[in-house]
Amino acid sequence: MEAQVTISGGIIGELSEKIPSNIIALNELIKNSYDAGASKVIITLDSHNKTLTIVDNGCGMDQDSINILFHISKSEKTYGVKNKYGRYTQGSKGLGFLSVFKFGKNVCWITKKDKGLKFRAQYDTLINSDNISLFAIPIEHCPEAEKGTKIIIELEEYSAKSLISYLSDLSNLQKVIYSFEDNSFEIVLNIDGKSYSSVDRPSLTQIYPERQLYYIKYNSQEQAIKFYHNDILILNYDYLFNASEYEIDIEIVIYQLKSRGKKHIIPLYYNPQGDLTPLIYVNTNLFNNFNIFDPNIMKNIKTSDVLNQMIGSIRIFSNSKLLSFNSDRTQFLQNVFTDNIKEFLQGINKTIQIIGSKYKKHLLDFDILTRSSLPSNYLNDNNFLKSIIKDQFAFRDEVKIDKIDTKVVYSFANKKAYAVIQRVNNLESSDLSQGEIPKSDVSVKGIDRDEEFGKEFSAPPIEEHGLIQPGTPVRSSSRKEPLITSPAHQGYKTSFNASLSNLINQINTLAIDRYTEVLSCSLRATFELSVDLIKKCSKYNSLRWKNDLAEDAKIIILHIKNDNNFKSEIAKNTMIDYKSLCNMIKSYDNDIDIYIPKLHLGAHKSTLYLSKDDIVKLGKMGWCVCCYCQ
Repeated sequence: MEAQVTISGGIIGELSEKIPSNIIALNELIKNSYDAGASKVIITLDSHNKTLTIVDNGCGMDQDSINILFHISKSEKTYGVKNKYGRYTQGSKGLGFLSVFKFGKNVCWITKKDKGLKFRAQYDTLINSDNISLFAIPIEHCPEAEKGTKIIIELEEYSAKSLISYLSDLSNLQKVIYSFEDNSFEIVLNIDGKSYSSVDRPSLTQIYPERQLYYIKYNSQEQAIKFYHNDILILNYDYLFNASEYEIDIEIVIYQLKSRGKKHIIPLYYNPQGDLTPLIYVNTNLFNNFNIFDPNIMKNIKTSDVLNQMIGSIRIFSNSKLLSFNSDRTQFLQNVFTDNIKEFLQGINKTIQIIGSKYKKHLLDFDILTRSSLPSNYLNDNNFLKSIIKDQFAFRDEVKIDKIDTKVVYSFANKKAYAVIQRVNNLESSDLSQGEIPKSDVSVKGIDRDEEFGKEFSAPPIEEHGLIQPGTPVRSSSRKEPLITSPAHQGYKTSFNASLSNLINQINTLAIDRYTEVLSCSLRATFELSVDLIKKCSKYNSLRWKNDLAEDAKIIILHIKNDNNFKSEIAKNTMIDYKSLCNMIKSYDNDIDIYIPKLHLGAHKSTLYLSKDDIVKLGKMGWCVCCYCQ
């Protein structure tokens, strides 16, 4: 005795539920064309005649292929393995033909491999069969058939309306025609006479390039995150990949969008909530998941590191049997393998945003210069030309500097900033190439006026150092030689502490021969004010003060002499040649021990002991000490 296994046609209905939506079913039909080696599949939706037609130019079917088609749960395919067409195989479940019944109950196939064949299937007939293993589907010859396969589906009313409604959203439509990332495979979608093609997909770098902050690539074989800006590689960051059962390829663009900037991004890269997102592709086919590479992953971690305005493709390649999906293909089935993929993508997503946030400043607006004009007597001093690049610009050392006509051009990653060249009167013959101007963190506030061009420069003070307070300018003059003056070119002004500035300006109005006694008293006051300001600044706590005016003034002058950073800032901001400044300060070596001690005298005694020569010498030293207290 034996029992005969029979399968009711109701199983067709049960298995059809494994395909949850029209869109998933449509993707299954496209995958069949892809696996058949087609270079093109044309999907035509005719809502008036209620038909859905899928035509490809693939290998077509013969009698054996048709038998396999209707052999439920049997497949000759292995998912993820490259087939004879060099493509990652998409099908493996043996349920592909059931996708057609998601749209309608009456379906016709016309196919040609070696010769033309035609056959039909009716859903109601199949599911009402007592034993579908005995069910036969007639196949007839079709001489007019063309190479490939054509499927004609009579749409149900609901299916027609549902498809039209879904595809009326451009984001959904684009996700259908761009459901494969393979240039050898074109998807064409015709909707009531209007045609769309996957060959029209723009490259990432073509999508709103004006506000692109980064173009980023990562490949698990190279194991390096590459950051590009304006097509130039600006950062190469190593990122380890140690898995062997899958590969990752990432290509994304990160934007710094202004208000309403999202409208410039094609809807393909919108998630269901309307936010920008990269797309996930598994073995070249779109995986409708929007959380395993979430652009907003940093929002609840560190908001300053959020770079969530991103689009692109996250590509996963694997033929592991553990790589499987839920029925609507929106989630991985959870296991150790898929958890590893998700953890890796979350980690690299965070790293991209953290590193990108660190370097993003200035890349779009390219605001990298501290000033917009340069004196012509510094054009041969490359150290000075570089010194006006902002210290906080992360790629400062990679900036290229060129002198073109009336401008100095600063370029990096195909972006340019300019500083206008201004003529400097009476100093064109200076030796401009001597001496290196070292880098410094100290800024001196100044205004550089050139009467011929009428330009003005004002570098902001660094107030947190406690060195600069609002004040009046100390001016050099072409009409007479002031006592305390900046040895810079004509018209230069430097701002000091308000009281000190006023005192120096008043000193500079007095003739030495007529006001010797007043100048003797006043010079000591300039030293006292300057030394007092410097001693109160925490930045100079390391200096060992003597609590004696003359000794403390010597400490300051010697510290300036030995502090290349500070000398460089004095040279840069007063437009004095660096070597000339060094020579001038060096000349104080013999004067310090002669003239500084005279400051120790009380102000009333200074009038008796300070000669005209003493006053002139102390005036020069006073300028140096005053500059130090800026």
